[in-house]
Amino acid sequence: MIPSFAVERTQEIIHIIFQLKEEGIIPNIPVYLDSPMVLKATLVFDKYPQWQDVSHFDLSHMYKNINFISDTEQSKAVVLNDQPKIVIAGSGMLEGGRILQFLT
Repeated sequence: MIPSFAVERTQEIIHIIFQLKEEGIIPNIPVYLDSPMVLKATLVFDKYPQWQDVSHFDLSHMYKNINFISDTEQSKAVVLNDQPKIVIAGSGMLEGGRILQFLT
């Protein structure tokens, strides 16, 4: 079972980033979603839009500029890339998971 609080929080963050970019408040830099669990949950959310309080327009556009990372090699490449970016990664309570690559 996927804990809904973690999944919904990620979807909310993605939506907020989308809105901030649309309004020109933050620059249009790449956004990476680096969490295998949340990636799978995002696909479920997309399949059932009635579970969200987001407009059809926003849903159809908010993932357009998200780079979904599906394997460890892609994750390592993002870590090595020194260009500005936003990374959403599973925290593992900062004791495990891919987030540790970004913190070192």
